[in-house]
Amino acid sequence: MLHCNMRTSLELQLRLDDLLAELQHARRNDELGRLALLIYCEVRCWGRQADETDLAEYCAAMFIEQPHASRNVFLSQVDQLIAKLDAVSQRYDAPSAGQAVRATLAASVNR
Repeated sequence: MLHCNMRTSLELQLRLDDLLAELQHARRNDELGRLALLIYCEVRCWGRQADETDLAEYCAAMFIEQPHASRNVFLSQVDQLIAKLDAVSQRYDAPSAGQAVRATLAASVNR
């Protein structure tokens, strides 16, 4: 069970890293359609799987609640989302989390 949970956590972390890279690339190249697809389909789905419901709801709200007033408004929301994802990514990369995983692995090996 522990191995399954750690694997899932690692998979979520790796997928988050991939999503961040894809979002940043699309943002740099002003690919609005790609940004919309990534946010609504991929990031929202990742947020649900990772139990980051606030993030998933933010992604949905970007498209469901009201149309964007302009391209710049949409891009500023994208920038905010990328900053939020960076913060979540740093939580996954936190040294204390790594130490906890190593301690758990050591305990399971010693059984």
